[in-house]
Amino acid sequence: MNLVFICAQVTEKPREVFTGPNSTAVKCNLLIPPVGNKAPTPIEITMWGKSAERSRELEAGAHVYVHGARLRYDLKEKRFFLERGSMTPVTADQFPPINTIVLSGRCIKNIDTSNPMDYKVTGNLIICNQSLSVSTGRQQADIFNFYAINGTDDKYCPAKLLPTFTRKGTGLTIHARIGTDSWIDRNSKETMTKTKLQMIEMTLAPKDRDQAPASTGKAPATQVTPSKESLWGETPSEPVTSSNPHGGLPDLPGQYSPAVLGDDPQF
Repeated sequence: MNLVFICAQVTEKPREVFTGPNSTAVKCNLLIPPVGNKAPTPIEITMWGKSAERSRELEAGAHVYVHGARLRYDLKEKRFFLERGSMTPVTADQFPPINTIVLSGRCIKNIDTSNPMDYKVTGNLIICNQSLSVSTGRQQADIFNFYAINGTDDKYCPAKLLPTFTRKGTGLTIHARIGTDSWIDRNSKETMTKTKLQMIEMTLAPKDRDQAPASTGKAPATQVTPSKESLWGETPSEPVTSSNPHGGLPDLPGQYSPAVLGDDPQF
């Protein structure tokens, strides 16, 4: 899954580009409003078909709602961009701060909590970095780096959940938002920016029932299943074995509004 829902402002009139001998697309530069103390995020969207036709008449300064687009990441140019989806013009008073990105894929690394580039505690904040491989079709994938941040005393701590429950190969769906850090370089005195994804919520993929429990050095916990008929008309006759001695994952609450990461070009 790869879905983007954002409100943004058109920064220049959309332009038509050739994508093949007999095909064209419309490209448009957008500016996503800042989140918290971050800077606005410039991003380009490319659309085809009827969605492109409806966007040709937009002018610079127009407010739009982008829905159903896909987030992409160019690893070579190190930039985010959008594809497909539709843009609907909205008025200034109908311009809510929508900034929602949903990505599903597999984690590509184990988080090393002793490595400050993966996990660190600074003041009363915990920050954790993870990477997600999201399929783009034809056996290709985009790699998205994202981070979670929360206070050390918060009840819902995604920055603690990531190193506990994700590792290389873990299936994961995240609800994230896109934002841009801005800071002044100490040497060049120039303004530097970096666009990043901040995870808000996470959902682990279901485990395979036939998967053998991982070796943890401890005897697996046994959970007794009530011997009554299930919804599928089956009557369980044996206990279900779980590899988690604590009885499974904790329930995750609803939407969470974490603290906003300050300007830190090193993380």
